[in-house]
Amino acid sequence: PYDRVVASAAIAAVPQAWLDQLTPGGIVVYPESRDGAWDMLVRLRRSGDAWSREELHVCKFVPMQH
Repeated sequence: PYDRVVASAAIAAVPQAWLDQLTPGGIVVYPESRDGAWDMLVRLRRSGDAWSREELHVCKFVPMQH
């Protein structure tokens, strides 16, 4: 399990495996790909089985390659 996950490339959606492995109280920070020129830096917090999502700032990252 992980307390924190930080992505350094833009993704359209958080992989389910990251969410499954996050500890209660854990945080995922990632640049979310948007249609257009910019991405959005997002923070997800896990609180038991509940999740909160906060958009932090407009940004631009390279896209994640599969």
